[in-house]
Amino acid sequence: MTKIGERIKNLMSERRISAKELSASTGISASTIAQWVNYKKEPKADAILKISKYFGVSMEWLITGEHPEVEILKAVAQSLEKQFVELHQGIYRVRIDKQIEVPKKKED
Repeated sequence: MTKIGERIKNLMSERRISAKELSASTGISASTIAQWVNYKKEPKADAILKISKYFGVSMEWLITGEHPEVEILKAVAQSLEKQFVELHQGIYRVRIDKQIEVPKKKED
């Protein structure tokens, strides 16, 4: 199982951010960050919040490595697609109905 320190380390590496830069931007000491990425300590909730905001990742991903928001977005997209199809089918039916006019009966 990947630890939070490894995810922070990977984010820093991917974005070419040093512990000093991260420290200056978040107010967390560089030595504390070093302890996290070397698996000597786990960050506290307030630090996790600062790190997640800095890197633009969810706190849940930072803690667990999972992306629950992706599943939520997939469900929303599927729902929207279904609604779009239903709407499109309704519009198509209206067009067909307008093209097929029922002749009116002549009154004597």
